[in-house]
Amino acid sequence: LILMLQFCVIEVHGHNYIKTVTATSANGEGIEIVQFYNALGQPSEKKLRYMGGNGKDLVSLSTYNSRNLLEKEWLMLPTPHSDFPIFDYPKTVQDLICKYYGESETPYEMQTYESSPLARPIRKYGAGSLWHANEKAVEVIYGVNGDKYPCRIFTTTDERDSILVSVVGTYPDGELLVTETGDEDGKIY
Repeated sequence: LILMLQFCVIEVHGHNYIKTVTATSANGEGIEIVQFYNALGQPSEKKLRYMGGNGKDLVSLSTYNSRNLLEKEWLMLPTPHSDFPIFDYPKTVQDLICKYYGESETPYEMQTYESSPLARPIRKYGAGSLWHANEKAVEVIYGVNGDKYPCRIFTTTDERDSILVSVVGTYPDGELLVTETGDEDGKIY
């Protein structure tokens, strides 16, 4: 098995993209992925060339909210092969994806963000109507250490033969940022 990665940054008709080829044979043939970027340098379309069966490409779309934060990552859509991005008209493509997967299926993953200037992600829904209709999302809660999140200070010895780990106290309240992640069923990690 020969593995070779080839990166190429090019602009085609006003569209910047990076093409990655993972060789699967000695003659250089392999898996070709093209990531197109919008005018702000954000990923906008991803194309897996000839991976959709019958010579078709698989294409996905990324859309952004009014704050230019990633909002939706659309499921892959088989499309006729093309060297150019097909998503100059994202609304048309969104309609095609909805039609392909079913109008009521919500064929995208969606993220929401806190309204602070940090714009940290707080909720991510999987693709499919069950995730969205039942409010099933991975949730993130941000905080600082304190009574709810005491954070210990550990020290170790530098001796290789017998390493000792000791607790020497806790960090002062408000000293460290804490991230709490909950899965779709509300379990906190």
